[in-house]
Amino acid sequence: FTFLVEVGGLSFPEAVEKLAEEAGIQLQSLSPEEESKFNKSKEIFSVLDLSKSFFSSQLFESGNFFALKYLKERGVNDKIIKDFDIGFSPQGNQLENFLLSKGFSHEIMILSGMVIQNEKNTNNYYDRFRNRIIFPIRDTRARVVGFGGRVIKKEDQPKYLNSPETSVFHKGNILYNFSKIRADIKERDNLIVVEGYMDVVSLASKGFNEAVAPLGTAITESQLNILWKESNTPIICFDGDRAGRAASLRVSELALKLIKPNKSLKFINLPNNLDPDDY
Repeated sequence: FTFLVEVGGLSFPEAVEKLAEEAGIQLQSLSPEEESKFNKSKEIFSVLDLSKSFFSSQLFESGNFFALKYLKERGVNDKIIKDFDIGFSPQGNQLENFLLSKGFSHEIMILSGMVIQNEKNTNNYYDRFRNRIIFPIRDTRARVVGFGGRVIKKEDQPKYLNSPETSVFHKGNILYNFSKIRADIKERDNLIVVEGYMDVVSLASKGFNEAVAPLGTAITESQLNILWKESNTPIICFDGDRAGRAASLRVSELALKLIKPNKSLKFINLPNNLDPDDY
């Protein structure tokens, strides 16, 4: 248990659940409330995994060719699309209808963050992500816990949209792409931290495979400790504009409060307002 908590980065309940699964032991002594919560979590993970598959399939639908064209123009090839499970969320309520066809209730769809209930007409629901490139977000156990969506047209806003906080998704405790590269980080110690999903994907398409990103917010204490568990000197490479420099300064101030022996940060300062993807 201690090994999985301290080295694997799991919470104690997660460690218990993981080891019980591997040993084929059924966990007992759950109260009715705990059992209900556990079963809902399993359903939420199922909804999220099915949603990932739905978005992936939509990217290659003929009617959504413009989304695939956009990615190709950004230098993202088929291998990178597959490696990152990049997808597309179409207009309308297609995901809601798909999940209904699989037997899931609106309650679970809402709890997973995939569907929103209309405040004025509670009988109406709509997909949270519409007409966006979709990036699945995974936890330390590589389970899909949420999504990030990027617009294709500049006039659409907001530019990035994340899943809301849910019982399985806490964005301050997760780094995009971390679970995918975790096994290789300690050997190379060249972990790069960028600002956004497209920066991570773009770097991977150019051969820089050890990049992660926070989820649209400033790096948190929890995220910095995750980085330091795997790398002595993570490399911060934020955008080269004023906001990016300010974000780098905030990370350094946070690091100074938490700094430990043999743990530090490096910084790459990009010129001329370029972000890593542009550069």
